[in-house]
Amino acid sequence: MANGSITYHKASNNYMAQYTKPNGKRGTVYGKTRKEAQEKLTKILLEIQTHTYTEKSKITLIEITKGIVEDRHNSNKTRDNAYRTNLDTIKRIEKHEIANMQIQKITIDHLQEYFNSLVDKYSNSIIRKNYGLINASFRKAVAKGYIVKNPFDNKEEMQMPRSKKKDKKISAFTVKEQGELLNALSEYQNITYKNIILLALYSGMRSGEILALKRNDIDFKNEVIHIQRTLTKDTNAKVIIGENTKTTNSLRDIKITPIIKNVLKDSMQHYCFNENDLVYCRNNGQIITNGMINSAFKRICEKNHINKGFGVNFHMLRHTYATTLIESGVPIKVVQKKLGHHNISITLNTYAEVLAKYEDKCDNMYLDYLEENQVGCSKIAVI
Repeated sequence: MANGSITYHKASNNYMAQYTKPNGKRGTVYGKTRKEAQEKLTKILLEIQTHTYTEKSKITLIEITKGIVEDRHNSNKTRDNAYRTNLDTIKRIEKHEIANMQIQKITIDHLQEYFNSLVDKYSNSIIRKNYGLINASFRKAVAKGYIVKNPFDNKEEMQMPRSKKKDKKISAFTVKEQGELLNALSEYQNITYKNIILLALYSGMRSGEILALKRNDIDFKNEVIHIQRTLTKDTNAKVIIGENTKTTNSLRDIKITPIIKNVLKDSMQHYCFNENDLVYCRNNGQIITNGMINSAFKRICEKNHINKGFGVNFHMLRHTYATTLIESGVPIKVVQKKLGHHNISITLNTYAEVLAKYEDKCDNMYLDYLEENQVGCSKIAVI
């Protein structure tokens, strides 16, 4: 049986070839003639020998993709907010015919045609999500034995395409605009919102991280803020306090500088009791959402003609903090750690323009140093 055998099957009036599958189970193929059965058997045995054998399956790409998303959520590998994001990704994939194709019939050409269809419609961020989930689906298909190879392993053929839409440039407040903001906040009546804005400006914390801070996260003794959670959304899109941070690297401690200490001390003095023991909450004890603080921040900038007015967003405070760190000479690895980026490439890519400007500044510092020590351009003879 290991090499296969052929017998005549009276009930079907066909020749029956039997063989042993890689999993030890018995397989059968039929042919109208012995020769036809032998050819099918020889092909299968060669596939088994060369490890290219797969079971016939009609399972589609989208069936595998949905299974992955549900498994990740049920096993708590993805939280509710990420689960909702994955469901949105599934909806985008379902708009293309590739979604309902059998996984065994999808070729690199099919995949390239699909991804090429995205470049005019979606941003790089969206394309990255689609690319990642479909790649995961093919890895799953290999693990399940539906296919032998993952086409995404062919790095030359299956590179992720780039969107034709321009990436949004980061926008930060200038030093002058930061001064204007501080002046505006000095007259601002809502102490809670004022301190949230100041904490973001001087720590680079995400709004969700600030709004999920609890009193025991503030460690004045060791002078650190423990970032342990963030606001998120459940499967019904309701804002809730998450049990974890955005990513593993977002779980971090932030040094309480003298400026931050003043903000936190004032925040504690105006603490409003609430069942979640949040440092910042509404007067009724309810959660302050990202949308609420973002809207308030926009109105402050609009009223005081700061930057783009109502066209600003709260996340610009995080970019302002990072930009200031870089411009003041803080090493990029330290910036990455302070921001809670899981990969330094994220920091490098996000602040590429800032880094380029800082590189020019460093070049000038280097040249000034040479001149000061009389080893600069003035010492080089013109040939």
